[in-house]
Amino acid sequence: MANNESVDWQFSGSDEGKAASEASLSTYTSKLFALCDPQGKAILPPRGETAETSHTAERAVVKAVLFGTGNAYAPSIGLPAAKRAVADYLNRDLPKQLSPDDVFMTVGCKQAIELAVDTLAKPNANILLPKPGYPSNLIRSIFKHLEVRNYEFLREKNYEIDLDSVRAAADENTFAIFIINPHNPNGNTYSEAHLKQLALLARELGIMVVSDEVFRWSVFGSNPFVPMGKFSSIVPVVTLGSISKGWSVPGWRTGWIALHDLDGVFKSKNVLAAIKQFLDLNSKPPTVIQAAIPTILEKTGKDFFQRRQSFLKVAT
Repeated sequence: MANNESVDWQFSGSDEGKAASEASLSTYTSKLFALCDPQGKAILPPRGETAETSHTAERAVVKAVLFGTGNAYAPSIGLPAAKRAVADYLNRDLPKQLSPDDVFMTVGCKQAIELAVDTLAKPNANILLPKPGYPSNLIRSIFKHLEVRNYEFLREKNYEIDLDSVRAAADENTFAIFIINPHNPNGNTYSEAHLKQLALLARELGIMVVSDEVFRWSVFGSNPFVPMGKFSSIVPVVTLGSISKGWSVPGWRTGWIALHDLDGVFKSKNVLAAIKQFLDLNSKPPTVIQAAIPTILEKTGKDFFQRRQSFLKVAT
């Protein structure tokens, strides 16, 4: 029975999975560390090391553990208190206020990206992604059989989005343009005027804007961070966020997706129902971290972000 040569097994590893993995930043990182000798000199930086997080955040998680507020399953769309806290936090910079019903908790920003792609794409759809951009965006697109089209940047204009390249790449099957603001790896933060231009173009093309804003707490240069949700009166906007980068806690795996939709386009297109269905079927962020989110967002002082920014400037 140990001889399997004559058996025609009807399964094998996925070629798509292999292709996606080869494009992953995690794959490259793992290969680099595999080449290091664990008996030799120390690896710099040590794997898994991050900047120190906020003591406020740490105490909030400890309190959630001690009081048992994070021990149970959370609703698939997120703990009500966490959703309300995220909405309140984002509303500080928005003219059109979000409600907790506009916010959904996710397993970090990566699942928020997956959710956006899974629930918003139509058959034969294509998506506009930045080049350069995150490999994980391409990975998910490969799995979903989406056609990926890239847009370019204008180096001479501090890496603004080349709106002409966006227009050239889009067609009747394009459903969204994906932006990263502040952008990684370009490092620029888009001006309010440029984001408004993008919103007007997206409206003209009939596509939504999906804005990954996980780096909103890491602004370098003279442009202040402006949330894309500010332009929801022009175009439907989906913003993605998490505490991983801002609080230096990627291992806490807690993020969110927020719908900015002044004219109710998402509701009319059954997007809310699709999001809830996706979250019912997929993993949920840790309840104990969700229980700590209100304190983390409301009580973390500006001094923490100032120290963190100084650390990043020295590290880079």
